[in-house]
Amino acid sequence: MSSHLTVGQKAPQFTRLDTSGRSIALSDYSKSFVLVAFLRYSGCPWCNLAVHRLAMEYPLLKESKCEVITFIQSSKESIQENIFDRHNVTPLFPIIADASMEMYAVYDVTGSAIRGLRHHIKNIPSWVKAVSKEGFAQTSIDGHFFLAPATFLLSPGEQQIIRIDYDADLYKHESFTNIYDAISSYNLYGLNT
Repeated sequence: MSSHLTVGQKAPQFTRLDTSGRSIALSDYSKSFVLVAFLRYSGCPWCNLAVHRLAMEYPLLKESKCEVITFIQSSKESIQENIFDRHNVTPLFPIIADASMEMYAVYDVTGSAIRGLRHHIKNIPSWVKAVSKEGFAQTSIDGHFFLAPATFLLSPGEQQIIRIDYDADLYKHESFTNIYDAISSYNLYGLNT
C-alpha cells in the first residue's frame, strides 16, 4: 500500500545538517515557498544535471519567493567530490547528504525498478546532454539506481504541499514552468485540492 504524500497535506518537518555543516530546519523557511527535491546519488549524470539546472534557476526561484532544499542519497564527501568540485555554477541552496535515505522514507520517495527504468528511458536525451555537453559522466553508484527523483513544492506559512512530482525531471524547462505556475496559482487562489 502506498503512503505517498498528498497535495494539501502539511509537509513533514525536518532539521538536518547540510554539506557545509549548517543546520537546515524546514520550519525556518516558513516565510517563503520551498521546493524540496529528492535526487539520486551524487555520481548520477541526471542528478548532476538536475543540480546544475536548479543552480541556474535558483535566482529566478528566489524572485518568486521560493527557496530550494535538496536531498541526495550520498555521503557528504561524495557530494563534495561529484557536485561541488565538478560544477561550474556552485549551488547556493542547501544540499543535505542522506545516505541512509531517512528523509526519503519520510516523504515516501522510494526506488522501484519499473518506475526507475521508465524514468531513465524517458529521459535519455537529458542523460546524453548531461554526459556530452555538461561533462557529468557517471561516477560511483553509491545510492539507489532505480530511484525516480521527486519534488515537493510547499506553501508559505503552514508549509502545505501544493505540488508533488514523484517522477521529477528537473532537466527540462517545462518542469520549472509547472513550478512557477503552481506558485502563481497559489498566490492568486490559495490551495485548491
